[in-house]
Amino acid sequence: MSDVERAERGRFPKGRSGNPKGRPRKDRTVSSAILEAANATVTVTENGKRRKIRKVKASATQIANKGAAGDLRAGKLMLEMAAKAEAAEKAAAPVDVPLAQSDQEIVEAFLADFLKHIEENGQ
Repeated sequence: MSDVERAERGRFPKGRSGNPKGRPRKDRTVSSAILEAANATVTVTENGKRRKIRKVKASATQIANKGAAGDLRAGKLMLEMAAKAEAAEKAAAPVDVPLAQSDQEIVEAFLADFLKHIEENGQ
């Protein structure tokens, strides 16, 4: 089949792709590779039972056990990691913000209407 026939039939010319950019490459960074490896599972035996846990949890358990056994370096690392985790957890906790007076009035009016509706319907 010649190039003229291809052009007439609506095909792409020779040497020209129908998808010039192609499939985009998968984004692989060092951070994503480390996270993927840390979140992979590993089989462990605890108290005679085998179970699968994430590698990051297994590593944290080993560090905590070594720190508890008296390894000062592991103990220091564990305490630093625990402090960071507690700070992150505290930062992510919802903050209790008091309602403004107008918002409080709206909530009270809604609750009054809701309770009235419940009483009328016998629920």
